[in-house]
Amino acid sequence: MIFGILASNNDVKKLLRELDVMNSVIAQLAPEEEVVIHEFASLCLANMSAEYTSKVQIFEHGGLEPLIRLLSSPDPDVKKNSMECIYNLVQDFQCRAKLQELNAIPPILDLLKSEYPV
Repeated sequence: MIFGILASNNDVKKLLRELDVMNSVIAQLAPEEEVVIHEFASLCLANMSAEYTSKVQIFEHGGLEPLIRLLSSPDPDVKKNSMECIYNLVQDFQCRAKLQELNAIPPILDLLKSEYPV
């Protein structure tokens, strides 16, 4: 929870990158984890993905696939955080290609039917 919230601060983002926590945060997106863990791990990644270096780390550590899987989460905050991170990631051409490869377009389009406008 703390990482998710504090990762909105630029100094914290830099420190988290230096500590190389991306693998650990991505591991928290595993299906067996609790929804609240998914919420704050995806929030941390969404905040971190605003910067290029973190985008590369998330992509290289295989973060795109679990984020796509979380688009079908029952929790709207998990969906929002995951979609925000995916949006930031696909600004890079490699991620766009991987997005199509992982068949992510249908779950993304399904979010248009959400009762939550964000």
